[in-house]
Amino acid sequence: MSSCGGVDKSDPKSVMEAYFECAQKGDIDGIVDLMDFKDDSSKEAIKGFLKLGEDEMKKTKDYKIKDVKEDGDKAVVTYEMTDKDGNNKDGQQTLKKDKDGNWKIESGK
Repeated sequence: MSSCGGVDKSDPKSVMEAYFECAQKGDIDGIVDLMDFKDDSSKEAIKGFLKLGEDEMKKTKDYKIKDVKEDGDKAVVTYEMTDKDGNNKDGQQTLKKDKDGNWKIESGK
């Protein structure tokens, strides 16, 4: 379970909210726990990449989940994020269900 608050892994919105909470805290392990990986080497590579961007993640001031579209074992979450400098960014994140039916953020690896 993510160390970034209670996360309902059966709900893609809850998983993305936990992701943003982890980002705000710079909790790399928490983010990695929310992600899907093909193998352990991919997991370690993404973990290293996230550590490089840790300072940027901590700049996340606020976020809003705008929409969640589920289609079988895939979901797309649309969000708006504001950083501490007041810049807004819209984005989308794809999630997929793992073999246990839990939503995971696609790592692409």
